[in-house]
Amino acid sequence: MNKLSTYIKKYWYVYTFAVICLVLSSALGLITPKITQRIVDDVVVDGKLELLGDLLLLMMVLSVLKCIFGYLKEFIFDSISSQIAVDIRKNLFTHIESLSVNFFDKTNTGEIMSRLKDDVNSIWDALSFISMLLIEVVVHVLIIFFFMFRLNAKISLLPVVVMLFAAFIAIRMEKKLEGHFIPITEKNLTSGKGLLSPEEFESLKGDVRNTVLAFAAQLRSGEAGAKPVSDKDIDPCKYCKNKAICRAGAKSKARRK
Repeated sequence: MNKLSTYIKKYWYVYTFAVICLVLSSALGLITPKITQRIVDDVVVDGKLELLGDLLLLMMVLSVLKCIFGYLKEFIFDSISSQIAVDIRKNLFTHIESLSVNFFDKTNTGEIMSRLKDDVNSIWDALSFISMLLIEVVVHVLIIFFFMFRLNAKISLLPVVVMLFAAFIAIRMEKKLEGHFIPITEKNLTSGKGLLSPEEFESLKGDVRNTVLAFAAQLRSGEAGAKPVSDKDIDPCKYCKNKAICRAGAKSKARRK
């Protein structure tokens, strides 16, 4: 199997164009307030009505260009990430076909399906929406800082300090919350900590899937008998809405008597 960087390098020129579209879309969106300032200061306050038509036309052109570049960056990020996901799935399938029979005896089917579906979908999301959002946020912040410090450097330091303080608190809170989770237990765990390891959790997912498929196969074959799990202390039919029809609870009580 190839590294993820290999797939990205294959489409580096397309990604570069998508990033350029992203930067242009973000920049055009942040230039619009500057035009609004010109309308307020020059047209409304100073009364230069001859500038109004040109400024409104410029604002409309910028809005159209922003929509075009925004659509292009969305389309390119989604299409290229989906193509990379297809390439990874093809290579994974080819690799799995080359494995020996012993591998399939030792490896749960659910884990293999998870690698082909869930893990590749995560890579897809990371290369499309997540990476695009990360780059877009960085570009937005840099452009906003540029305009802020250009207007007034001293006042701009205040939100920067507040942001750094908020980031410090968020990091501290994340470290304090680390390790606080609901434990998932199962008998005969190999991890020895009363928690499922990633491999064991994938195996559990496969077992649950196989169990549900077995139930569905029984229902499709017409086997849908009333067979509730009986317990000495718990009546399984207590919460069933169909207990008056199947009367499985009454039959169970009669057998116990």
